[in-house]
Amino acid sequence: MTESFVQEKIALLNRYEESSEQFQSCYEKIIFDIVKTKDLFTVVRKESSVESIKDGTAPIFCGIGYNDIPSVWLFTEETIAKEYTNHYNLKKDEVGLYKKVAIEELTVFLFNAMFSGVSGLIVDEGKNTLTTNVYDLVNTSLLAMRRQPVLEKQEYKIMTLFNQMKFGSKKLWIIPAKETTGEELIFNQFSPLQIENTIKIYETQDECKKESLRHGYKNEFSASVDINSLYQVLNHSINKGIEEVRFVGNDYEVKMSFIKVLNILARMNDRKSS
Repeated sequence: MTESFVQEKIALLNRYEESSEQFQSCYEKIIFDIVKTKDLFTVVRKESSVESIKDGTAPIFCGIGYNDIPSVWLFTEETIAKEYTNHYNLKKDEVGLYKKVAIEELTVFLFNAMFSGVSGLIVDEGKNTLTTNVYDLVNTSLLAMRRQPVLEKQEYKIMTLFNQMKFGSKKLWIIPAKETTGEELIFNQFSPLQIENTIKIYETQDECKKESLRHGYKNEFSASVDINSLYQVLNHSINKGIEEVRFVGNDYEVKMSFIKVLNILARMNDRKSS
C-alpha cells in the first residue's frame, strides 16, 4: 500500500454521500490503510528543540481544528507535511515543525489525548483532506494489534459529553435515590435511582425531572453533576449492584457498562481505576 493510495481513496470518499454504504466502506478502508502505512508524519509543538525534531522525540501538537474541535494533524507523505509547515510558517530555526511518527506512538498519544479533550483527527493529503475523529483510528490500531477497542461507536457521543464537562461548563443530570438526604446531595455521597441493575444519566434537566415524576416522586427531583461529582456519585455507588448505565438525550439512549464508565471517569479525574 502506497501513501498516494490513501490520497486517492480520500478523493473517492468525497464523492459519496456521508450516509451511504459506499462512504462507510471507503472510510473504514482509509483508516485501516493509515494504520498500515509505514511512514506517517505529524505536526509537533512549537517549543520543540531542533534536536528533538530531528531525532523524533518532539512532542506531538494538538490544536484547534475544524468546528473548533481540538485536533491532531496527520500526513502520509513528508513532502505534504513540509509544505504544510512552510505554508503556516511552523518552523524552528528554519526546520519544519513536523516529524515521522510510528503508528504505535501515535496510538498511545491519541489514546491519552482522548481523555484530555482531543477528539479530532485531520488527515491532510494536500488537495484531499479527511476530517474525522481520533476514536476510529485508535480502535482500528488496537484491533490490528489484537487488542480490544477502547470505545464502541455508540459510545463516542458519551466521550464527547465527558470532555465537554471536563473542559467546558457542560453538566449532566441524575435522579437521586428516594432516601437521599440534603447533606448527601451537598457532598455527592448519594446513589442514583436504580431500577434493578441499571441507572440513568440525563443530558437535560427537564427530561430528568419528568422521569422522576414517573417513578413516584411527589415533586420534580434532579441533581446536576460535573465531571468530578459524577465520578464521586458513581464511585459511592460501586457496591450497589449496578451493572449498566444509560445515557439519555433528546434523540439518543446509549448503554454502557457501569465499570467502563467509572474507569473512564477515574482517568479523566486523575483517579485510580477500579
